[in-house]
Amino acid sequence: MSQHLFAAIITHHGTAANNRGESDGNITTLQKLLWQGQVHTTVSAEAVRFALRRRLADVEETNRRWDEDTRTNTWQDHQFEGWKKKGGNTHIDDDLLGRVIS
Repeated sequence: MSQHLFAAIITHHGTAANNRGESDGNITTLQKLLWQGQVHTTVSAEAVRFALRRRLADVEETNRRWDEDTRTNTWQDHQFEGWKKKGGNTHIDDDLLGRVIS
């Protein structure tokens, strides 16, 4: 039997919608919300995962590493072969953030 761990980062203030701004170029209107009388900018789930993956890459080997020159991910194990056998070479980012190619 396999075991699966699912996690969500939540606060007592609630969660924000998945609000990625997709447009041509990098100029988008930032989504804002009013919280405790002040205006705050929201952050998408993709942005949080990207930032976590970059931080993890500073301390441990990750499956995906962002290449600033090509602006794409460089993969170590694109087929996730390390997960197919016991004791295989797995990566921390796949373990914590999931093995998804998107």
